[in-house]
Amino acid sequence: MGKKNVNYFTLFVECMEYSCQAAELLLDVIKKYEPERLPDDLKRLHGIEHGGDVAKHKLLERLVKEFLPPLEREDIVALADNIDDVTDGLEDILIQMYMFHINEVKEEAVRFAELLSECCHTLFAMFEEFQNFKKSERLNELMIEVNRLEEQGDALYMQAMYHLYEGDDCLEISKWSAIFGKLEDCCDRCEHVADIVELVVQKNA
Repeated sequence: MGKKNVNYFTLFVECMEYSCQAAELLLDVIKKYEPERLPDDLKRLHGIEHGGDVAKHKLLERLVKEFLPPLEREDIVALADNIDDVTDGLEDILIQMYMFHINEVKEEAVRFAELLSECCHTLFAMFEEFQNFKKSERLNELMIEVNRLEEQGDALYMQAMYHLYEGDDCLEISKWSAIFGKLEDCCDRCEHVADIVELVVQKNA
């Protein structure tokens, strides 16, 4: 007999946990930045990203065997894919810092990393509430909070780019334009996860 009554909501939480771990590691690396440790930090972050991939595949493999999932199949797949996109995006930031030989981080990068950690932990709390979406009052508040944090990311990106272009070091501008773009994109990915949850709630209310 195969497993029955698989709780997909719990599996979403499990997948999101890897995003939180990746965000915490990224924040720790950026706050205590040591370029010579980046190769080891990347290995650690890739290990977390791989764990997220395994959790996602476990969810999708179970879905293939599911007769009547609690949500539409395409919604379950979209949520799993987009949570994974967040974790991938966090890894991409550190990869780019390594490839560009970044020797010291900018103040806005630290704030971005703090913001991404907040976004991921808010999404984690949102997925913990997701199972009770038909009666949860907190779920909507958490989705709104993710949107608010993403707006902060937009403002921070604009500020970071403004300060960056006050300088005249073309190589520095090129490197950090790309990194700030990755940081802002990761905030967008977090918001996209919340937007999908909102759509799923509306469809199933």
